[in-house]
Amino acid sequence: MKKELLSGVIAIAMTMASVGCGKENKNPEPEPTPEEPTPANANTVLSFKMEGNRALMLSAEREFEVALTKNTGEDFSAEEDITCSLALADNPQSLVNAYNSQKKAAFALLPEGTYSFEASTIAKGAKGASLKLKLNQAEIDKAFIASQKPFVLPVKIAPGNEVVSSKGYIYVVCPAYEEEGDNLIIHYSREPEAKGVLYNYKGSVERAVLLCPGGAYSDIPENDIQWVVSGNNGFMNMAQATNSMFAALYYSYPHTKYYSHPFEDAYDLLSLVRARKGEWGGYDKVGVWGMASGGHIATTLVVNVPEMLDFQILMTPLVTMQKDGTQDGACRSLLGDDPSQDLRDALSNEKHTAAGNPPAYIAYAANDQSFSMEKNAVAYEAALKANGVAVEIHSYNHNKHNQWWAWTAKTGDVDFQASVKEFHKRFTTSGK
Repeated sequence: MKKELLSGVIAIAMTMASVGCGKENKNPEPEPTPEEPTPANANTVLSFKMEGNRALMLSAEREFEVALTKNTGEDFSAEEDITCSLALADNPQSLVNAYNSQKKAAFALLPEGTYSFEASTIAKGAKGASLKLKLNQAEIDKAFIASQKPFVLPVKIAPGNEVVSSKGYIYVVCPAYEEEGDNLIIHYSREPEAKGVLYNYKGSVERAVLLCPGGAYSDIPENDIQWVVSGNNGFMNMAQATNSMFAALYYSYPHTKYYSHPFEDAYDLLSLVRARKGEWGGYDKVGVWGMASGGHIATTLVVNVPEMLDFQILMTPLVTMQKDGTQDGACRSLLGDDPSQDLRDALSNEKHTAAGNPPAYIAYAANDQSFSMEKNAVAYEAALKANGVAVEIHSYNHNKHNQWWAWTAKTGDVDFQASVKEFHKRFTTSGK
């Protein structure tokens, strides 16, 4: 899937990796391509059928589509049965080192013995096949505990016919899972500190919620995370009260050239939550909850992959990157000191709402001192409603940023916690 914004100013593809624009080229250099000599008599080529060259293992098995073409690039049908499989790419450690350097990442090469490849046959007359990669998840989880690094595996195609060559390779990111008490920690991002944490994921639940905390893209605030696990006012209490599973996003921070890091992490965690619903509660409905700058991550998902979300909840959300409305510190951390206007526009999510966006619940402090709620929460509400999207919005007579525990019926029209719980309950496994 690929979503284009502003006629190609920014493209968010499978991992939501953004294409830069303006004064500074923020688009990472392309990953190195391994040198693979083509046999002199090879007249057909096998290559991967996917956008980009990065894939996330959503479960312990994944199939990758490959296609046959002529050397000229034309489609080609096999003239005889061709056996092929995936294989470890040439010079894998060098490829991982290059990937880490270019992505500002800390991946380790997936250890031998934790994966296997299954051969397949392209039947005579066919134009491609599905090749399977299998993981030994228990061994990967053990390896992570020892290394404390996330894993990636560079993979190529290995044809079993000398007249067929292979082209290209992919990086396969292989998550590790670690239980901590009643919670599950998922290590899948470029930094060991970046992770997902699942709460209330055991047993049957009605819905899953991706939780995006604030922190101005520079420091995930401890109070946002503590609210997940704290007492009667916490998300854990809310998860249990609404029979929901919460997936908290600890995203990797943006780096000068790579402002897409938080969005990639959010997209990957959302993909895992959707793919593994049978193991993590059996929910059908999936929503996103963004707080402060986490609201910008949440709304970036909403406007780019609305088909993956059933609802959105936003608290004092940052939505825009426009000079007159954004939070200066968050914008600087994300886009640098002098982003182009095109880039600001591309990442101002109030400009990209559409009729297919999921229903929204928005709450904010009317006198918030951190950034303009009129330019963010209110402008986003108006943009959604202009596209026919259902919105419930509540304003509270309060001036402290993100102090939602003070949002009661005494400071606003409804009690925040009671109303947001009711909003949750509209989205159940039985329908919207």
